[in-house]
Amino acid sequence: MALALTPDYQNLSETFSVLTMSVGLAEGRRMRRRRGVCEYGTYQHEGKTCCLCPSGYRVISDCKDNIATQCEICQPGFFATHPNNDQTCRRCRDCDPERTKMEKQDSCSRDSDTVCRCQENYFCDKGHLCRTCQPCDTCVEKGGVKIPCTFTNNTVCHGVEESKGVDLNPYLQEISSILTQKYMIGVARCTGMTEADIEQHELNHPKDAKEQTYRLLVDWSQSQGLNEAYPTLIQKLLELKAKRIADQIIEIVQREPVKTMYSVK
Repeated sequence: MALALTPDYQNLSETFSVLTMSVGLAEGRRMRRRRGVCEYGTYQHEGKTCCLCPSGYRVISDCKDNIATQCEICQPGFFATHPNNDQTCRRCRDCDPERTKMEKQDSCSRDSDTVCRCQENYFCDKGHLCRTCQPCDTCVEKGGVKIPCTFTNNTVCHGVEESKGVDLNPYLQEISSILTQKYMIGVARCTGMTEADIEQHELNHPKDAKEQTYRLLVDWSQSQGLNEAYPTLIQKLLELKAKRIADQIIEIVQREPVKTMYSVK
């Protein structure tokens, strides 16, 4: 389905009209012709003020003289969460249960992405940044279970309360300068980050590989969490046969005493 959004340049009034495909009664009422300001906001294109497409749609043609912004509904398997002037909808997330140990909680719709959660006996404590789930600790050799595992928190065992962690945030800018885009993408892929998330950084920063690498590293580090980001980065670089880069990152982090956390009950 496509619709035309036309601002009147005197008063920014808007006309909705369905161009292709028949729609149900509720959808037809929503898209019927009416007057008013651009309901979803405006954007500038070649000196013209154009209406944004609503969530769940993408731009197929920007507005021109006497020609409306042409919007098309996102196809099944794609979505757009906000009013936009994007020419592509984003691909819906695949929970990929075999690889990530996640399962579908809410299905993707044209204006919202798939929501995934951990499978039973697996957890992830990284919120919306979660891309893979880890097996819950059984506490067999740690004094037994104190607090049971949930989808979002590991089991708390009698004994060790917290484990060692390294905060990479102070080093991310410097690390990204030596971590080539090739290896950053390789690390992201083999730790469960989706192709859609990786590609989004390329779309956000076109023709700027350094910025793409930095932004991807920031998101990846947050998704891994304090305890896992540093050792996982080094481990995956070694698996990718990038020992020189791994050694350089170790040197960067070890210039100052490594920040760790210990708490043994």
